[in-house]
Amino acid sequence: MKQTYQCTILERAKLSDKTISLLIDASQIREEILPGQFFHINCNTQDSYLRRPISVCDFEKGRLRLVFEIRGKGTAKLAKLNKGDAIDLLGPLGRGFHLPKSGKRAAVVGGGIGTFPLLFLTKSLSFPCDAFLGFRCEEQIILADEFKSLPNVNLILCTDNGSCGYCGFAPSALTEALDAGKNYDIIYTCGPRIMMDCVAKTATEKKIPCQLSLEERMGCGIGACLVCACQTKEKNGQSHMSRVCADGPVFWAEEIL
Repeated sequence: MKQTYQCTILERAKLSDKTISLLIDASQIREEILPGQFFHINCNTQDSYLRRPISVCDFEKGRLRLVFEIRGKGTAKLAKLNKGDAIDLLGPLGRGFHLPKSGKRAAVVGGGIGTFPLLFLTKSLSFPCDAFLGFRCEEQIILADEFKSLPNVNLILCTDNGSCGYCGFAPSALTEALDAGKNYDIIYTCGPRIMMDCVAKTATEKKIPCQLSLEERMGCGIGACLVCACQTKEKNGQSHMSRVCADGPVFWAEEIL
């Protein structure tokens, strides 16, 4: 059984009107924390009795960083936490990203809040990667400086309106890079489902291994309630139901296409 931890918030930062970053003292957590995993967080409010799943944005030397967008009463309550406050964490939970021991180059494709868990992923890769990060406009770009600071990352910012970087969607920038001769050993993606489907289709056509991090509403976060069940398929093509919280949230493209 996964256990809960009462941790202390070391820093709180407001990255945008609706985006909050919490740096947490997670030194008491002895389990390995992997890129792509998440924590189920107690919102501590009668209006939101269910925990909220928030992906790991970064983790280093016992310091856990969670970045999330305010979407409802639960996350609004979490956004009010400040330095020194206690936070109730259940986790780490779920299946994280596959990290090859070696490789020449990877591609990471994120959209909006889907870029948050990709920071820890790119930081954990042992070889170079191109990070295609898409946002609606320049004003909504978040974590760009953190990605730029990583020595193994080549950052390609994409905006829908062309106000910064590549004009268009991140999957289109990936396709153009592939058409121009770029080779990738593996592709990772997290963001809106329609964006990830485009990335997975491109990866399949190019015969490149691809992993997607799915997002579903969750109840328990440990695979018992089946609220987050989604249809997947096995290697033989037979379909079945998988739990995003326990069997995912990271899946191989061939499991969900």
